[in-house]
Amino acid sequence: GVYEAMAPASLGLWAQTDPHAALQYALTNLTRNALTFSIERVSRAWARQEPDAAWAWYRQTKASAQPKIMASLPKTIFAEWAGHDTPAAFEQLARVSLADEQAALYGISEAARNPGQRPGILAAIAQMPDEEQRRRLARAVARDWAEIEPQAATEWAASLTFQNPAAGRLIAINVFGEWWRLDP
Repeated sequence: GVYEAMAPASLGLWAQTDPHAALQYALTNLTRNALTFSIERVSRAWARQEPDAAWAWYRQTKASAQPKIMASLPKTIFAEWAGHDTPAAFEQLARVSLADEQAALYGISEAARNPGQRPGILAAIAQMPDEEQRRRLARAVARDWAEIEPQAATEWAASLTFQNPAAGRLIAINVFGEWWRLDP
């Protein structure tokens, strides 16, 4: 009822002082939408303050919690992490499991939509040692960016260099396709 509706806001406040306890409370006492929204809100607040601790909690809790709820947390955590401490987020990204990578990439892509955060994220992408992961992240960032600045995103995608030259062109073509869809 009313408590379930208020839970995300209440737990969001609790997260400012003890996010771990707020998350444990949510997992133990809430159900359905209240649980989903509470976990999202608390993990976002925690990732803003201590992303490495939020990530450690996620990794420790993932196996024992509800998979559907936990699946979006890498996106939430990496969106905050990349926006506030880009080098640390990219250092951790190099170590994420393949199961968590796609959501983490989408989180970084979400952070790159912010014009103030984008330059640091684009610079970090250029320095990624794993070319395949760099390609996957560049594609996600360019596609999201194209929704708000299609020309700039297409130009950036076209400027990327990879060992396989077709990879950069393919990203630029995909981004151009998004641009075309938005404004033929």
